[in-house]
Amino acid sequence: MPSKHAVDETLQSFDFQWGNLPTGDYLISDGRWRANVASYILDELQLDASQVQGKLVLDAGSGNGRWSYGFAQLGANVHGIDASQNGIDYARQHVPTGAFQVCNLLDADRLRSLFPIRHFDTIFCWGVLHHTANPSAAFKNLVPFLKKDGVLHIFVYGKKSMRSHLFRKVYNSMSFDRRITLAKLMSKYYKGNPHGNFDAYSPLIASEHTV
Repeated sequence: MPSKHAVDETLQSFDFQWGNLPTGDYLISDGRWRANVASYILDELQLDASQVQGKLVLDAGSGNGRWSYGFAQLGANVHGIDASQNGIDYARQHVPTGAFQVCNLLDADRLRSLFPIRHFDTIFCWGVLHHTANPSAAFKNLVPFLKKDGVLHIFVYGKKSMRSHLFRKVYNSMSFDRRITLAKLMSKYYKGNPHGNFDAYSPLIASEHTV
């Protein structure tokens, strides 16, 4: 089980990220993302638009609302939750038809205070569970809110290379400001964008999972 320091630092990393690097490729600020995210969602879920329109959707770990934006485009009634206040504030500004609340996926009491049991047609949780202190518990906390025959869609990290592990360890030893500086340098001289590079390496908790 990760230490309290690791948990706190991971949460602080995401709040810092959404407050200081809210734009980039594959985010709401990216015009190509906005134009295509609805089709990405349908491809991920293997559904057609009529199966999403008007449905209740929970974007669990919504960040600044990039997936919520797509669900809103598809006509879904989308609710987003995230542990980051900065992420939620951004989503509220940029997905006006969505409803967003600050909530940690491991806070079962908070979840129950927000939503009725068996409430959602779809629960979408992309790239979130592996950043929690207990992915299994976070997963189990979400399940009761899914309707019978609903869709629960999860994405978690697979196995990473040793080089990736070593780089993460060095990256995590820096201050958040220095991590941003390095993320920008990586974007300029290597690949990716600052937001994506920071997101890939900064969170201290990033568990890996097999199929």
